Amino acid sequence: MTTANFAASTALWFFAGASVFAGAKDLVTMRISNVLVLSLLVAYVVFLPLAGYGVQLIAWNTLTALAVLGGAFMLFAFGYIGGGDAKLIAVTVLWIGPEVTLGYLFYTAIFGALFALVVLLFRRLPLPWFLENKEWSVRLHTAEAGIPFGVPMAFATLLILPQTHWATLA
Repeated sequence: MTTANFAASTALWFFAGASVFAGAKDLVTMRISNVLVLSLLVAYVVFLPLAGYGVQLIAWNTLTALAVLGGAFMLFAFGYIGGGDAKLIAVTVLWIGPEVTLGYLFYTAIFGALFALVVLLFRRLPLPWFLENKEWSVRLHTAEAGIPFGVPMAFATLLILPQTHWATLA
């Protein structure tokens, strides 16, 4: 196994774990921390040269992520998603690259719609007794709470990861 293969494999596992962590953290706290998003950004920058990425690929990934960030902040401005969601989706696109971005956004939208329906149904039903003492479930159950969009983003990330450059190098 070469250094590039090892770096790509390590990066892939790190990114997958961080995405799952972001989704779980968003479910429990309704927040995606800036520290997590910055950690993903720093890890991307660190793993790039180790995995042997070229300047052209980095440029396309960056341009695609900036375009998605612009669109995501428009959704944030209209109140459709949170600021953490907007930053996380952009850094995710940075990692996955332009080739699979549309697929990722499609899966995120589908999983997001399904997850929103599940949460709305959850809110219409009485809170189960075993969740009554859990702060996160009480918050999620209230009609005023938003939808933790990090959850469907994590599912979409895991689904699309095998199609990324990282997976082809790993």
